[in-house]
Amino acid sequence: MSLPGLGDLTCASPRLSYYGGPVIANPLLVPVFWNADVNPTSVTEIPRFLADITQSDYWYLLSEYATDTPAIGDKGGLLQSVGAGSATAGITLKPTKCPEGSPAGCTLTDADLQAELARQINQDVLPVPSVAYDGQMRTIYMVYFPAGVTLADASIGTSCVDFCAYHNAATVHLASRQQNLLYDALMDTYSGGCSIGCGASTTGLGNLTSTSVHELAETVTDPNVGFVTGNQYAWPAAWADNDHYCGEIADICAAGNNYPIMVSGRTWEVQPLWSNKLRNCAITGVYPSLQIEAPSAVLSGGPFLFSVTVINPSPGHSIDTAFSGTLSLSSSDPSASIIAPLPFDVGGSGIAQADATLRTAGLQSITASGSDPRIAGSATVNVNISTTVTVRTVPPGLSFSVDGKTYIAAQSFTWNVGSPHALSTQRVQAPTPGTVDIFTLWSDGGSASHGVAAASENAVYIAAFASSYRLSASPSPLGAGAVSTDGNGWYAAGARVAIRALPNKGYEFAGWVGPVEDSATATTHVAMNGPVTVTAVFVEAAASRLPPLSTLPPRARRPD
Repeated sequence: MSLPGLGDLTCASPRLSYYGGPVIANPLLVPVFWNADVNPTSVTEIPRFLADITQSDYWYLLSEYATDTPAIGDKGGLLQSVGAGSATAGITLKPTKCPEGSPAGCTLTDADLQAELARQINQDVLPVPSVAYDGQMRTIYMVYFPAGVTLADASIGTSCVDFCAYHNAATVHLASRQQNLLYDALMDTYSGGCSIGCGASTTGLGNLTSTSVHELAETVTDPNVGFVTGNQYAWPAAWADNDHYCGEIADICAAGNNYPIMVSGRTWEVQPLWSNKLRNCAITGVYPSLQIEAPSAVLSGGPFLFSVTVINPSPGHSIDTAFSGTLSLSSSDPSASIIAPLPFDVGGSGIAQADATLRTAGLQSITASGSDPRIAGSATVNVNISTTVTVRTVPPGLSFSVDGKTYIAAQSFTWNVGSPHALSTQRVQAPTPGTVDIFTLWSDGGSASHGVAAASENAVYIAAFASSYRLSASPSPLGAGAVSTDGNGWYAAGARVAIRALPNKGYEFAGWVGPVEDSATATTHVAMNGPVTVTAVFVEAAASRLPPLSTLPPRARRPD
C-alpha cells in the first residue's frame, strides 16, 4: 500500500539513482547480540523478525532496485535482482570490550566493532561471510547492543545523540586473507537515550524492528557505501540520492510513523521505504510479474511445453534471477492436465518450463501465481478440436480408400479429435503395364483394411507396397537364337538380373538393344528400376555366309 500524501518525507523531490555498485540479491542475516546484557525481548524476537521480514510483502519494496540498468563505464550493469532472504539463529558474543556486566557508558568505536566481528569469525563463533550466486557478498551481521554500551568516534558520531543505528562495510583480516564485511549496528531502544526519538512506536521492540529494517533495507540496496571515499554517493555505492540530499532508501521516509505488518501470523512494526516506482513512501512493494510463453494454438488432448519467466519491476524489466519459491499453475480448462507446482531456485535463470494438456475447445488460459496473488501472469491458448490427417501411398499413385471413398493422389483431411475412420487399399495393384504392386503394411502397422481414431496431433497414414517389374527379352530375328533370364520374368524393384544371349546354329550374337549394362557381351545384367524390354540381336555366322562353289572363279592352270 502507498501511504497517503508526501508529508512523511524528510526531503523534497526524492529520487534514488544508481551509482554502479552491487546490491544484495538474497541476503543472509546473522543476528548478533553483543553480550548477555542485551534486552531478552530482543534476543527472543529479533531472530524471528529478521526471518519473517525477508519473506514478507514489505520486502518486495526492494525488488525494484535491481542492477539491470546500463553500465556506467566499467561500473554497474551487474544484472542483479533483489529477492527473498533468510536469517540464522541469534548468536550472543563474549566480547573483549564491553563484556557482560560492564558499567553503563562503556564505549566502543566502529573500529572496535569491526575487530570484534573479525575475532568472533576467526574463532568460529560467527559464520564466515558468504558469497551469493552472483559473486557478491550476501552475509549481513545485524549487531544489537545492550542499553549500557555507547558507540562513538569521529567517523560516526555518538550513539543516541547523532544516530540510532548505522550500516557500514569494511575490510577485515579473516583466516589469513582480507575479506569484506557488511554489518549493521543497532542500539538499545528500550531504555536510555535511544528509547526517545528512535522510532514512533510505543514499545521498545517496535522501535527496534523499525530501526532494524531501516538499516537492513539500506544495506541491501547500498551495501558498499562504507567504501565510498568522497562526500557524495558514487561507485561503489548502489542506490542513493545526491541530487536532493535525501540519503538512501529508508532515510527519505524516516520522519513518519511506524506501520504494522503481519508475517506468518506475527505482527511487526516497520517504517516505510521509498519507492521510485510508486513515487512515494510505502510498506508494500511493486511485485515481480510472471510472463508466460505458450503456443498460440494447440490441439485438444495434445501435450505441449510452456515457459514461465519472472520479471522484476525495475525500470529495465529484466529477468528476476533472485526470485525463489514455488509457483502454482492452473487453467480455465476444467479438463486440463498441468504438471505443477513449478519451483524456482535462487540464482537460477529466472525461467522454468512445464507441460500442459488442454482438452476443452476454444480460448483457454494458463495462469501461474506465487504465494502472494499479486505475483501472477497468464497466457491465452486457442484449443482446437480438429486435427489434419494426410493419407498417401508409397510408391505414389496407387489407390486407397478413406471412409469408403477411393483416391489415387495423396489426400488431406480435417477430422475431429477422437472421431473414427476407415482406411483400406487393394492388396495387389497393376497401375501400368509391366508393373505389379503388392501391399505390405500401413505406417501405423494396420492391415490392408482397418479402423483408426483421429489423434490430438496431426498424423500421416502411408500404405506401403512392394513393386515388381516385368522383364521382356526376345531375339532378333526370330529363330536366330534365344534369351535366357534368371527367374520367371517378374522382379522386385531395384533387382539386378542376369541375361544371356544364346544363338542358334548358324548364328552368332551381335549385340543388345535396351538398357543393359554391357550391350556388347552375350551375358550381361539389367537393373529393374521399372518395366524393361531388351532384344538380343543375332547375325549369320561367318561360315554360313561363304558363296556356292559354282560361283568361285576357276584356278589358273600351269601349261602342260
